[in-house]
Amino acid sequence: MAEFAIYRRSEVKALFFLGFASGIPFLLLVSTLHFRLLELGASLELLGYATLVTLPYSFKFIWASFLDVWQIPFLKKLGQRRSWLFASQGSLAIFIMILGCISLPEHPYFAGIIGLLIAFSSANQDLLIDIYRVESTQGEFRHAAAVMNVLGYRIGMLASGGGALYISHYWHWSYVHGLMALCVGTGMLTVLCIKEPPPEYLKSRALLFCKKEGVRLAGLAQLKNLVATPLIFILKKAYTWKILAFITCFKIADSFLNLMTNPFFYDQGFNKQEIALATLLFGLIFMGTGSLLAGHCLRRWGVTVCLALGILAQIAACLAFAVQSMIGGEQWLFHLVMAIKNTVSGMCATGLLAYFSERTGVEYRSTQLAILSSYSSLARTLLSVAAGGLAVSLEWTQFFLLAGVLASSAWFLLYWVEGRRANFSTQVWDPVTSERLIRAQPLYIQTQAKGRR
Repeated sequence: MAEFAIYRRSEVKALFFLGFASGIPFLLLVSTLHFRLLELGASLELLGYATLVTLPYSFKFIWASFLDVWQIPFLKKLGQRRSWLFASQGSLAIFIMILGCISLPEHPYFAGIIGLLIAFSSANQDLLIDIYRVESTQGEFRHAAAVMNVLGYRIGMLASGGGALYISHYWHWSYVHGLMALCVGTGMLTVLCIKEPPPEYLKSRALLFCKKEGVRLAGLAQLKNLVATPLIFILKKAYTWKILAFITCFKIADSFLNLMTNPFFYDQGFNKQEIALATLLFGLIFMGTGSLLAGHCLRRWGVTVCLALGILAQIAACLAFAVQSMIGGEQWLFHLVMAIKNTVSGMCATGLLAYFSERTGVEYRSTQLAILSSYSSLARTLLSVAAGGLAVSLEWTQFFLLAGVLASSAWFLLYWVEGRRANFSTQVWDPVTSERLIRAQPLYIQTQAKGRR
């Protein structure tokens, strides 16, 4: 029981509810919206292109620094982080309700615009939750926060994926989306209950506003410093491109399986209710199991081992789908494959989130986290488009075997990246004294050094 005591901290518990609100929008734009299109007779290739509405997730690094600098006048009392988070969630709930009221055949372009606005608001929410998690937790609590964040996120995805599909069998889509907007409201209530994290963003604000101490930038010079300076600072790092290459390969299996799970089982003869019930039941149980397994691996062996095990698990999930495609619509195998897929999904998401947390420092933290998560989203979007084309040209067995082979390349890239301990940051500040300490190293190295002292 002592191992689970770490999850009782208020910051860690809050991240579960924030994660839940964060998990609602994505599957509404991918799985649930795709099912609505399938019912209207859309092709698999069109589903791949429909994923492009999620592109704002991939470009949030462009405006990330503004979240450190700009303030919302009427929400100043909430603080910098909480005010932006509250505003993003409020706009997200409104756009979700609008999407549910739109007739897709009659207003496809308007639905696409609303989808882009949902993705924009959701991208802001995800980034701000990442920043809150990193700034409000330290050490082993940060790993626990990652576990709870992913657990809440995956349950939110279940609610907007399998839950929305099941409810749509009885309710109109407008009521389903209204219920999803209420789920986002749980995040707004959480924002009102939590405390503003320590103002570490002020260090980034000083770097963004001033060329040197006492000289304040204005106009185009300030805009250039807000957008270009953080990007140049990060992208010129020696190992940035290695990290991004690893993220690409690590996301292959996840992207392929998430996009094609519903069309695949639909093609195998399972109906909407069976898929929705299996998604809810096995997703709720086994995604949580996968997240807790990842948390145990993170505390015992660290991020690298957790990611390595996640890659093996992804390959096993692809093989399980391939076996299902060869045997056919067996009910017991359908449940087993769903259990494997959701366990792997929870484990890999938690490991990758912990990896992002350990590879960022205080300088331009918003942009660092935005680049990592944005590229992860971009890789997922482009891989989903590729998955749609491959699913049309290949048989299901060939498709899933190819996904497993491509996912195995992440093993070699993990060794390539972690062999040199790639890290974005250049400096580390003491969280209490705010004094500059040492050149940045991975978190576990800093912890061992403190222990020796």
